[in-house]
Amino acid sequence: MGRFISWLILIPTAAAAIAFAVSNRVTAPLDLWPFPYVIELPVFALVLGGGVAGFVIGGLVAWLSGGRARRRARQAEGRADRAERDHEQTRLRLSRAEDEARRAREQETTSEAQLPAPVSPRDAA
Repeated sequence: MGRFISWLILIPTAAAAIAFAVSNRVTAPLDLWPFPYVIELPVFALVLGGGVAGFVIGGLVAWLSGGRARRRARQAEGRADRAERDHEQTRLRLSRAEDEARRAREQETTSEAQLPAPVSPRDAA
């Protein structure tokens, strides 16, 4: 669906840019002040070049301004990974402790079964 929408936007935009370029082929001077250069370019190149430059600069500004959020996301991901490892280690330690407790209870019950029955004073006489 997303690909269809992108094509739906891209095709008319490309058609408009092509129509603009075809109808504006007249040259215009571009003065590169403070340098002593003047370049003759077609009007469509000036306009579309300015649009592309604005797009690139805007993308760069957006990328730079998102740096703090990306850094915080990386740090949060690292903390989450450490917490997950700690949780797994704690779960393993708990499992081992439960196994040891179960074995100790089993040994306790088997050792009680092997003890001789207590002798009452009446039975001894």
